[in-house]
Amino acid sequence: MLRCKINSTREYKQGEELELMKNGEKIMPVASETVSFDSAIAIILAGMALAVFPVASRNAGDRAGSVLLVLLLFAAGWILLSSFMKDRKRHLIEIEGKITDVLYYRRGENKKLIKASESYYPLIRYKLHDKEKTFISSYNSSLKTAYKTGRTVKLYYDEKTKSLAEKKASPLLALSAVILWCIAAVGIVSILG
Repeated sequence: MLRCKINSTREYKQGEELELMKNGEKIMPVASETVSFDSAIAIILAGMALAVFPVASRNAGDRAGSVLLVLLLFAAGWILLSSFMKDRKRHLIEIEGKITDVLYYRRGENKKLIKASESYYPLIRYKLHDKEKTFISSYNSSLKTAYKTGRTVKLYYDEKTKSLAEKKASPLLALSAVILWCIAAVGIVSILG
């Protein structure tokens, strides 16, 4: 039996099975959420277009730069829409959690011109399959009053992947994709016109 410490904000009980992976010297739980192949390609293409844009614009002119920007907007829209659609396909069960505490985290020291960064993380307890678990939220705030102890929060559990999500994908992702595609369409009209 291999004993090791893992970096995780989730609470695990003795006897629970985990899928672990080694990342350099760190051992961590495997994340069940991955980027789909088409989203990965779109991200790569968007990165390439962004990197090549200044060179193409300077050497080949504004029209070539505009073509790259249109491609970048289409890729960004695709990434947002595919992320939204992937989340919508999941069969999430809504469960209730309760903020049991708010953890304070401070990085750095207050200096004359630089203030230390302060964050507040809610500690959330929930019950699933008759087991009570606690975890530190992935979300934080710089405001002390953002999270109230005792407040209930909605959580979403995916039975298929055995993963817990704190939020569902917002329809604003799909709306943002449409807006980016409309801007790209205006760009295409200006390139052709």
